[in-house]
Amino acid sequence: MKSKIEIAPCGSTMSMRKKQKRRCSKWSFATSEASLDDVMEDPLSSGTLHEIAGKARGEIYNKFRSMPNYEIASRRLQCCPKFDFKQLELGVILGKGVFGCVTEVKGMRISESRHVDYVESPHAHNQIVQFRCLENETSRFQEGKPTQFAIKTLQGKSFVDKDAYYSAARDMAVEAYLLASLDHPFILKLRGLSNEPLGDKNCFLMFDRLYGTLTDRLEEWTLREHVLSRGLRRIMKPKSCLEKLKELQETRLQIMFDLASAVAHLHERHIIDRDLKPENIGFDINGDLKLFDFGLSTEVDPSWSKPYNLTGMTGSLAYMAPEVHMRQPYDETCDIYSLSLIFWKTFTLKPLFPLMNSESLREWVIKRGVRPFMAASLSNTLQALITSMWDPSPSKRPSAAQVTFALTHELSFNSSACKENRFPLKAKRRALKMA
Repeated sequence: MKSKIEIAPCGSTMSMRKKQKRRCSKWSFATSEASLDDVMEDPLSSGTLHEIAGKARGEIYNKFRSMPNYEIASRRLQCCPKFDFKQLELGVILGKGVFGCVTEVKGMRISESRHVDYVESPHAHNQIVQFRCLENETSRFQEGKPTQFAIKTLQGKSFVDKDAYYSAARDMAVEAYLLASLDHPFILKLRGLSNEPLGDKNCFLMFDRLYGTLTDRLEEWTLREHVLSRGLRRIMKPKSCLEKLKELQETRLQIMFDLASAVAHLHERHIIDRDLKPENIGFDINGDLKLFDFGLSTEVDPSWSKPYNLTGMTGSLAYMAPEVHMRQPYDETCDIYSLSLIFWKTFTLKPLFPLMNSESLREWVIKRGVRPFMAASLSNTLQALITSMWDPSPSKRPSAAQVTFALTHELSFNSSACKENRFPLKAKRRALKMA
């Protein structure tokens, strides 16, 4: 029998909780700073929210149950460690989206609650290790060390509207399913789930904590390049400045290669991201790139004919492919278009369409095909690659595997990258195999 994602309604209707903020100490578990109960206004009863979440899970189950990744995603979700929200000691809020809120996990106390579903599991050892790693977070935080985990919860403002809550619960279930479907070093890993069913009011996803996004890195690189360029103009150790500028370019090349390989893995698994942008590209405690936020992503059946009849106007307008914006059929090449703009912004360190509002973007970029000015400082290979990636015709864009292969050759010409072993032979072979 096929194992199923949790979609069935369970339990009786919970009584409505008191509408008041709790005053908690700095070290309390489920602190007031990030508690899911800290909602000033909650007109929807817990029973109503539970019912809406059940319908959202049912939609996701019906959507993905015939897809090729369903079996492996379902097994991974069943084997994923489960936690109770009250076990968690939360820290600062790291970010908020339309429906979700990401919060740092400072620690947890497993001994207080034993909702552990790994006794009969063949993956029991891995789950126990995961629990112990999370239990050590408290001591790490007290010692001043960076924390390693975070959780994503539903935004309190979505609890006041049925349609908003349905969308939030559905996106949460989609993201959990897709994260469980993927296994790649540059894609965020799902580390745990709540005991509550996916989409319920107190549900959450647990994953590695990220330390900044590509947007933050772009700001740092822009400032660093400016400082180094000033050093060149002042003739202060110009050779040293040139070497550092070259290293900065190498770093960006390597990061874009990592990003392209992550997107290639998505497409190999028949998943379209649909919301690629610098804000959804992060870096973990080790500085490794992690692609995250798959709430708007979707999986397609490889037996379908391309392009697919998928929902239009999905994603962020500045990085949205023309065919998606115009609600035309599209496929995974829409991600390649988004990737091209990320590449351009990363390599040039210039703002993307700085003088355009949404109407100007629609008129000039979407309809007339205007693209950012190609900087002469980019190599001929990068210029040709980016130009092909943002081609108005989706059929003329390269695949993510071909983009990865092109960056392989660009990196191979860089001798210092080889010396520092930041682009090992194994990665080259993998890129050749994908191409």
